[in-house]
Amino acid sequence: RWLAARGLRVVALDRDGAGLRALAADARAAALPIEPLQADAEDPAGLPLRAGRFGAIVVTRFLYRPLSATLERLLRPAGLLVYETFTKRNRELRQGPMNPDFLLDEGELPALFRGLEVLSFEESLRRRPNGDGAEWVASLAARKPTSARPLS
Repeated sequence: RWLAARGLRVVALDRDGAGLRALAADARAAALPIEPLQADAEDPAGLPLRAGRFGAIVVTRFLYRPLSATLERLLRPAGLLVYETFTKRNRELRQGPMNPDFLLDEGELPALFRGLEVLSFEESLRRRPNGDGAEWVASLAARKPTSARPLS
């Protein structure tokens, strides 16, 4: 909603159909350019999106490591990836996901996107979005190179 309110066309992908229907209704009422897309990012068949479609991708509070290469492919040259999700340190707080499949190791997030240029990376204890308590997260901003060769 925040990006769409600033004039960017947004594709909101989630597997939760009810949540997407509510988002679509809100977007229509506010005349926001949001296209809801119900899909499971963990589906082995992949995402129903073409490579190079996006100038930016934002991922929050989600981790499925095999999706990393797909996200890189979906970006246009010079496209931006903004990614933030939980680290394993979050288990110390005894809240949020506890399964290590959904938690990043220290320093892992940039390593998942080796083909992108890291602009910013941080791991920190942050206030939760609802203001209730804190959570350990890793945050990354990265750019796809304009050439076809990945950065090393």
